[in-house]
Amino acid sequence: MEYKKDCTTPSRVDRDLADQGLTQYHFARQFVKDKVVLDLGCAAGRGLSVLAQVARKVLVLDGLEESKSIDFANNHAQPNLEFVMSHSDQIPLRSETLDVVVCLEGTRQFANREQLMNEVRRCLSSDGLLLISAPN
Repeated sequence: MEYKKDCTTPSRVDRDLADQGLTQYHFARQFVKDKVVLDLGCAAGRGLSVLAQVARKVLVLDGLEESKSIDFANNHAQPNLEFVMSHSDQIPLRSETLDVVVCLEGTRQFANREQLMNEVRRCLSSDGLLLISAPN
């Protein structure tokens, strides 16, 4: 499949791209069972329910109030899905509180990737896992 730009809304998405994104979330699902998970850069939020089906808690970090992921989650509410309004340069969580951080195709959104990785390292537990994918 040829690489295409991110989809922007669930209703106007290229089918191949949507399937590719959900496939990554289904892959990540095996690592999040009964875990506290932070999803960074979840775009329109279509994969959140895949994680929330098995995770203890899924946190979504977003710095924009008008985020499409927030709209999606409000329409597909799940009790273990929570949004954290903040920018990635300072994740408002205590140190070592996360079991898994998921960032699927989202790294290019963040201006200061080094600071983001420092924050991820701080928030992950000592045996935590970072699942990351990026376009080539």
